[in-house]
Amino acid sequence: MCIALLPVDFSKTLAAIHEFTREGMLYHLGLYANSVRPFNETLLSYSRQQSRNLATAMSGSTTILAEPSFQTGSRNAMVLTIPVKQGYQMSRDNIVLFDGDPLKTMKEAYEAKLAEGMRGSRGFRSKSLSFSPYIDIFEVGAYTVCLTNSLYNLDHILSEWDITGVASASQELLDSFDSAVPSGYTYLVAIFNPEAGVEFTSQTIGWYYPPANQDLLVIPGLDCHTGKHFSVEDLVARDHLLFFSSEELTEEHGGISISYDSGFSEGQLQYLPKRVKAVKVSQQTRNGDFVLSRKTLFADDSFQLGQEQLRYEVVNL
Repeated sequence: MCIALLPVDFSKTLAAIHEFTREGMLYHLGLYANSVRPFNETLLSYSRQQSRNLATAMSGSTTILAEPSFQTGSRNAMVLTIPVKQGYQMSRDNIVLFDGDPLKTMKEAYEAKLAEGMRGSRGFRSKSLSFSPYIDIFEVGAYTVCLTNSLYNLDHILSEWDITGVASASQELLDSFDSAVPSGYTYLVAIFNPEAGVEFTSQTIGWYYPPANQDLLVIPGLDCHTGKHFSVEDLVARDHLLFFSSEELTEEHGGISISYDSGFSEGQLQYLPKRVKAVKVSQQTRNGDFVLSRKTLFADDSFQLGQEQLRYEVVNL
């Protein structure tokens, strides 16, 4: 459910979108993690580094490995599209580093709820460049993250920042973005950095932003694992467990209660959902984001929504 600059094979994606308010402004928090084959990398979930070119990472309960592509010697990078409110520029201040794995916690709560039913019960460095297009580059643990409103000058910008060894986006991939993604979207580019010189316990990166459309909850879902052409007309295989949430979601609405362990600080917990609803997507769908109307989230008391209740599209801002 993301775009890769080099060929890669994803599986067992977990993702979440959570609605909350701070100082009178509505925000959406996004979380995302998956397993990747054959190099078995993760995007926004990682753990203790074992060597310069070999790291272990966690996605759910599966231990997986990460290393640069042996095909090109280049580091892969993943791109997520984020529907940010017009005029708002994301920066490092919109990135939250969690000391744990909230998606794994949500998955375990969801599986416990399913089992209950089956029993018959009901550190940064950052700088924003002043010229257009907007771009902000910073390091988060084992990743270099780039936030930008255009991918066309990404190679030049990374070179200016002395960030080397990153795969270049193919022209057909850039043209696909141009055709599929309306103007106004923010791109989050996560660059794998297995040579990071620090050690990590399991951590997860989230991002938050004021949404362009407050009536929709959107999880990035544009999909292309070849590094080449893609289209919103494509049919793509899905293997995803998605969580949708609002701070207004209650148990009466069917929300699954989430209990986080003591590894999360109070500052981190203020961002995370207390209750979620789950959607299991396990069939081919149209290429696009996973879009759920806020009205549908609160419509009944079911803890699990049907995949037919989602829209699969890239929303115009």
